[in-house]
Amino acid sequence: MNKDLERLKKDYQNIEIPDELTSVTRQALERAKQERARIKQVQHHDASHAQIDNQSPSEKSDSIQFDRGNRNYQQSQQHSGKSQSQHALPRNRWAKRIGASAAAVFVLFTISVNTMPAFASSLENIPGIGKLVKVLQFNKGEAEGGQITDSTDIYAIGLHEKGESDQITIRFQQNHIEQEVASYFHVNYREFPNTMTFAVGGARNFSAEQDLATLKKSRFVQDAYTIVSPDDSLVRFTIVFKEPVAYEVKEYQQPAEVVLTLKQGTPAEAKDNIYSVRTASHPFGEEQGVMEEKLLEEEHVRILKDSAGTYLVEAGYYPTKEEAQSQLKRLEEQYGMQGQLHVEERTYLQMPEQIIGQ
Repeated sequence: MNKDLERLKKDYQNIEIPDELTSVTRQALERAKQERARIKQVQHHDASHAQIDNQSPSEKSDSIQFDRGNRNYQQSQQHSGKSQSQHALPRNRWAKRIGASAAAVFVLFTISVNTMPAFASSLENIPGIGKLVKVLQFNKGEAEGGQITDSTDIYAIGLHEKGESDQITIRFQQNHIEQEVASYFHVNYREFPNTMTFAVGGARNFSAEQDLATLKKSRFVQDAYTIVSPDDSLVRFTIVFKEPVAYEVKEYQQPAEVVLTLKQGTPAEAKDNIYSVRTASHPFGEEQGVMEEKLLEEEHVRILKDSAGTYLVEAGYYPTKEEAQSQLKRLEEQYGMQGQLHVEERTYLQMPEQIIGQ
């Protein structure tokens, strides 16, 4: 039993608490402490008067005199600094108070989050306040996490500076209640330009779409935008990086959250230009969905925004112009896309240029 308590105590003490949460919790605890003291004083006052009201006239007189005498005695003891009650407090009462205080922290935190909108709002964008599920392991630039859900709303996307890194948080809810587990999501990282695309399954609302503009305040982010999805139960958005980055994606639960941490990457050595096989540019809309569907069997298809703010579908990029032209010809023949594809030369971090189709 003692070993179990020691283990639980050690686990509790090792919990990493964000600085923001520490400050918010401390303020809430102080307010609760003051409120408990006020309530206790009122209850003690009411109880004393109730006891006196139930006594006979003679007992009331004695009680009032005793109460006055007791107050005078306590005041004299406080002035002399010799209050014996403070020195005689048993150790087991201290133990009970410590246990009660620890429990009060958890009870207060739970009540505050569920009943105080201001408190909940202050926690909304603190990265990683839930339980860590896993650190995503990328294979050829791809990784996935979460569980299959439906009717999810991606309701909040936040940006937080933390020393030399930036953290981007993604939060989920259903029916205006925060989810316990993250919805299934797929992450794809590509270069030329450096992009990371999130695809969230079972998501039918994207209340946080307006938050994407905030991500451009990051020292690492050049752009962030929504891309067309093939159905109404999938939300996709892309983050474009302005320089090489080191990245890490973590999944949390209770509450559900995905946290992308960005740091400055190793400066890229001079890289040769690549040759992209892509479609012409079009305004955001159905055209990208149609082209993407035609190229669905290709491994490295992605939707990109160009330098003019219009959109294109890229089938892949290659190290030489000859190889790109060969792939273009294959795609035209295989998918019946004659005249719909183009070869574009790009540098490492260059945004695609706008190409007007005929």
